[in-house]
Amino acid sequence: MLETIREYAQELLEQGSEADAVRRRHADHYLALSELAYTARFERGLTWVRRLEPEHDNLRAALDHLLDRDPLCHLQLAGALGWFWLARSHFAEGSRRLEDGLASPAADGPLTARALTYLGAIDATRGRSATALSRLERATELWDTVGDETELAAARDEFGWALYGGGEDELRAHELFQQNLEHARHLGHHELVSRSLAGVCQMLVVSGEFERAEPLALELYALMRDSEDVVYMCAADHYLADCAMHRRDYSLAERHRLSALETTLTSENVMQQAIEIHGLALTAAGLGRDEEALRLEGAVDAKYAELGAVLALLSFYATWRERDLGAARARLGEARATAAFDEGRAMTWDQAVELALASQVAPLVRAVQ
Repeated sequence: MLETIREYAQELLEQGSEADAVRRRHADHYLALSELAYTARFERGLTWVRRLEPEHDNLRAALDHLLDRDPLCHLQLAGALGWFWLARSHFAEGSRRLEDGLASPAADGPLTARALTYLGAIDATRGRSATALSRLERATELWDTVGDETELAAARDEFGWALYGGGEDELRAHELFQQNLEHARHLGHHELVSRSLAGVCQMLVVSGEFERAEPLALELYALMRDSEDVVYMCAADHYLADCAMHRRDYSLAERHRLSALETTLTSENVMQQAIEIHGLALTAAGLGRDEEALRLEGAVDAKYAELGAVLALLSFYATWRERDLGAARARLGEARATAAFDEGRAMTWDQAVELALASQVAPLVRAVQ
């Protein structure tokens, strides 16, 4: 029914001398809606991704209309949707739309800074490290000039993740996250505190300081219980799973990993689902469920290829992969292991999620409604 109404509306838009004016009112409506979503992306991100996703075709139509007729508003709309494309794993479309927006001759300012922030974040996710760092460094400079402390802190967080993901400068990334954490506490911005705390946790586990990371992950767990920040909702469970994996407590790690996966299903964050299912492949191997482990690994491999993303394993993840999945391959033998991996690659993503959730260990209870 909705598709029929949309097609009928499109026919009306293409008729009559006032068609362009109607399209402009349509574009203005979705520009205003997207700005509301952007403003609430930290506090009500889950609510807004659920509202924007069914409107994606309308948002695309608005972008298409504005592209040549009003480049500045096109840049504004694309920038307002950058966080949404990142959260929903629409990486290819987000990159194209944001690049189109930045091609307009707009003066450097908040609209350019916003588009650069999310294009750089998407670049980092897609393994385009040098481009990501260049764009995010420019974004942070612009936000500093504009004087928007909240946006500057958010962009610095993305810059920190790009530094870490590209293997460029872990020390600088840690300093950025720590600086942001102190700044966010000073601002009293609950969601930015959580984001920066997640960054600090990440850098501690990267450096093998699991004992320091765990209490911070527990603090993050308490902060994020009612969070709607779609990118970070599962962060505490993710790091607590890492800390348990370090101790080879596979059962506890699996419970936290399953809780993280349940959260990503609530937020529909496909990229993070793949990350958590990869973690579940490791715990399944550690618990002796070898074929399941290799199937899950194969499914994640296929999903990353589909998303156009890069599975950049941290050094300790690579160690765990060799330790646990390597042992699973050895127990199965190369032929059975390869067959299980290929079976996983051939699964639909829904089948992979179902397999992951069928684990023998019940997930932790967590309020994320």
